[in-house]
This record gives sequence, structure tokens and C-alpha cells, in this order.
Amino acid sequence: SADGTSPEYSLYLEAVKPEHTEYWVFVVLPYESAGEWFDARRAYHGRKAENYYGETQGMLERALSQGLKIKSELRFLIEKGD
Repeated sequence: SADGTSPEYSLYLEAVKPEHTEYWVFVVLPYESAGEWFDARRAYHGRKAENYYGETQGMLERALSQGLKIKSELRFLIEKGD
């Protein structure tokens, strides 16, 4: 981006099955730490982020310290138009 940061962006996976089509929407995360991820959530959600994501930040920090690499998250799944 213009300010030198890597943007979040979405990837759409279309899975065509005989009975229906599913759409999986993933968000690619450009963050290297749980703190960076949480700062982005705070920028988007404001002061609601602490209550909503506070516990998640701690779990992410623990997982990252144990070697987990998080590069995307499932944002939503659409099945049968829902």
C-alpha cells in the first residue's frame, strides 16, 4: 500500500459439488505477531475490540510462540446461498 504496510485481502474458494456450490472466503493476514493482528482489529472495531478479542490475542501469542504460522482466517462460508 501507499503507506508501506501490507493490506489484508480476501480469497474466494468456489467448491462445486453435484448437489450445490460452496463459497469459502478467507482473509489473508499480513501480520507477523498477535499484537499486530490485534492492533488491526482495534483500528477496525474501536474500543469493542478489547472485550471481543482480548482472550484471542493471548491464545494467538501462545500459539505463535510455539511455532504456529497464521497466514489467513476463514471469514465466512456460503452454502446454498446462505
